[in-house]
Amino acid sequence: MSASFIEALIETATSFNKGERWTLETPNARNTTPTTLERWAAETLAVPGAVA
Repeated sequence: MSASFIEALIETATSFNKGERWTLETPNARNTTPTTLERWAAETLAVPGAVA
């Protein structure tokens, strides 16, 4: 890995850990959803006929 890639990776991880927003747009009805990742996965990736 190049030094610049490592620096960018560290910068990304640091900002993520600080809770900094990465988006250019503020959240609104057009670009967000109230569905959690967990709910989406359970509904979308569920095996038909499986017992929960």
